[in-house]
Amino acid sequence: MRSTSSWAVEQFYLRFSQLGRLHPLWTPLAQGVQVLQNIPYLPTGSSFHTLDIYRPAQMKRHAPAVLYIHGGGFTMLSKESHWIMALIFAPAGYVVFNINYTLAQEAPFPAAIEDSLHALKFVVRNAGLYKGEAKRIIVAGESAGANLALSVGLAALHDEVDNALAHEVYALRPHIEALMLGCGLFEVGRMDRFRGKVPDVVMPVLEHISNTYLGADDNAQRPLANPLSLLESSEELRRALPPTFVFCGGADPILDDSLRLAAALKRRGARTSLRIYPKRHHAFHAFVPLDPVARTAWKDQIDFLKHVELS
Repeated sequence: MRSTSSWAVEQFYLRFSQLGRLHPLWTPLAQGVQVLQNIPYLPTGSSFHTLDIYRPAQMKRHAPAVLYIHGGGFTMLSKESHWIMALIFAPAGYVVFNINYTLAQEAPFPAAIEDSLHALKFVVRNAGLYKGEAKRIIVAGESAGANLALSVGLAALHDEVDNALAHEVYALRPHIEALMLGCGLFEVGRMDRFRGKVPDVVMPVLEHISNTYLGADDNAQRPLANPLSLLESSEELRRALPPTFVFCGGADPILDDSLRLAAALKRRGARTSLRIYPKRHHAFHAFVPLDPVARTAWKDQIDFLKHVELS
């Protein structure tokens, strides 16, 4: 049942992504965007360690860099399925590094977060080559990608996460200007919190995500797998949290994680914007060609970033 549910979800998003590419208004050419594909951020030869760059076709100056981390329960989808996210950020004036990472069935935690940290290091060191500003980095993601994006942000500002690569990133002092976190699953090690609160068909999917991603029981408490747990703790962070935009659909079964995250960020004094879009389900913002509320959600994100840049 778990594998069938995961397969059905994956096929739904893949088919929609493929159909979306046929829309005449949602192409790089129509949006005035240049795409550079399959650039390795690690020299392994693996497609998991590649990224695509989306940027305005006509650039007079360097622009802020967006590191975008796709969702898919850590077990499915890719930068190819999440092209539309990059295609929305780029025309708004951003250089987007849309990454792949190792999926959990290939290698469990910490593979995905370590790949994401390697990708951040690549952006810090190479953004300028692609007209991105290494000192103005936005880390964004949705669902599992929001978990990874938040964990990347925490690694950059807190040197107590029990991971050697995270220590390297902390020492690098990357300048993360903002975090953009959509419909995130921010605590993978304790899925029982959803029992009785989500439809019965959803629990096997959540348990499959947790078991596949964590791999071993001793990973269940790791801060980089459960960034929300760290933020809700009394542990003092070494550096200040960046401005953060948290959003979710009001009908999303994992909405509670976004509500808890926004509350935790505000308690820690972070500039936080929480937007809940009524009657919208998980990852609704991906359906921007069809849904006016999805377009509103994207406008809200871009407006938030513009205010961050002005402040």
